Amino acid sequence: MSAITHLDEHRRRQWINDENIPGGGLVYVFKSKYDDAFSEGLLNEITVLYNNGFEIEDLMDKFNREFVEILMALIYQAEEGKITRPFAYRRK
Repeated sequence: MSAITHLDEHRRRQWINDENIPGGGLVYVFKSKYDDAFSEGLLNEITVLYNNGFEIEDLMDKFNREFVEILMALIYQAEEGKITRPFAYRRK
């Protein structure tokens, strides 16, 4: 383990348990509540369907996933440059 990696790990542990942070220690909000694991095939299918007009609600129903889980998949794919249309748009 390099000195930088060791220092980063030390800081990470310190931040998690540091009660001097305004409002207390860090809370990982998605880690405990939502399933953030997707197979490559599922990510690809979500991406293709979304790019071809499916709405987030349609994908939620099709894959039986929570709204936030579908949104996380779309954000990940957008960072990879695979989303061709806006995903912040919400139907009324």
